[in-house]
Amino acid sequence: DLTIIPNPFSEGVLIKGLETNKDLVQVEIFDLRGRRLVNVETKAEKQLFVAAKDLQKGLYVLKVRQGNKHYQQKLIKE
Repeated sequence: DLTIIPNPFSEGVLIKGLETNKDLVQVEIFDLRGRRLVNVETKAEKQLFVAAKDLQKGLYVLKVRQGNKHYQQKLIKE
């Protein structure tokens, strides 16, 4: 399972527990209207920091895709 810390966040989030294989990791952050505000696609590492300090305070949805695995979590920006 993935661990997303910190939540609430201010500068960004650290995603831990990714599989280190040849699959790319796609991380997206959406607002509650469904607009994609952050999109990161990178080679898989065990952990990944996603900067999001420019987002306004509020509630967001984080989506992580790696191969055929999908993960979604609500995030709070403070």
